[in-house]
Amino acid sequence: MALHVEELGERHERAFQDILRGDPVEYFFFDLDYRFERASARFFLALDGDDIRGMLLVYKGRVAHAKGDREAVRLLLDHVDISPVELMVPFEHRDLVVERFEFPTTWVLVAMSLEKGKERPAFTKVPERLTTGDAEALTHLLTSSQPDYWGHLKKEDIDAMFKDRTWLGIKDDAGGLVSAGMTMVTRPVSNIFTIVTAEGHRNKGYATSMVSALVKEIFSASEMAMINVHEGNVPAQKAYARVGFRPHGRFFHIKNGTRRA
Repeated sequence: MALHVEELGERHERAFQDILRGDPVEYFFFDLDYRFERASARFFLALDGDDIRGMLLVYKGRVAHAKGDREAVRLLLDHVDISPVELMVPFEHRDLVVERFEFPTTWVLVAMSLEKGKERPAFTKVPERLTTGDAEALTHLLTSSQPDYWGHLKKEDIDAMFKDRTWLGIKDDAGGLVSAGMTMVTRPVSNIFTIVTAEGHRNKGYATSMVSALVKEIFSASEMAMINVHEGNVPAQKAYARVGFRPHGRFFHIKNGTRRA
């Protein structure tokens, strides 16, 4: 049978799970949504007979991740029928995305990972645990510091994130929130989803402090931590490297993509 796409079903579920377990950092978002967001996620496989050569995650009908060999990713991208779409693929498949989509916003992301026991925490100020009482300040910090990514957020969105995620923050002497970070502790890998610091409070070691504190939270239950950072954000990469993170891979990420005519 020629290479083709099928939605994940019982027949291939065991092989799919084996792939996720085989490289839990590479397939983190697939595993996360497979275990915790099944009602909001769909999974498609590029199959050569019974062999899985690629896979596509579609989350809430707006976010997609594609992985696999070149032929498999090409076929899977042709299967993406979302507009607008937020899409991530391994960097080596960047041209396949450019051929198929137009997009106003794009990033190259570096995935970094850290194994438990190899961390080197460092603090200039110890972050505190945030609560829903900090949601308004947190919303302002995120939307003002990273508008391209968080500009759509509302306070109620942040309120909902406190249900299963850990938010830590650093406040100034007046009690204003100036730096924050968030993780969701899962086994065997936990991702640091965001680190943000207000512009007037950068270069004070807050990012290193935040990552150090989040890693401590993560390693209370997980064996591996990971974080994605923009390739051009060299100061952030250096801050994460000081704590022990090392590059794992590169990804091409677009937002608000539409299918080319």
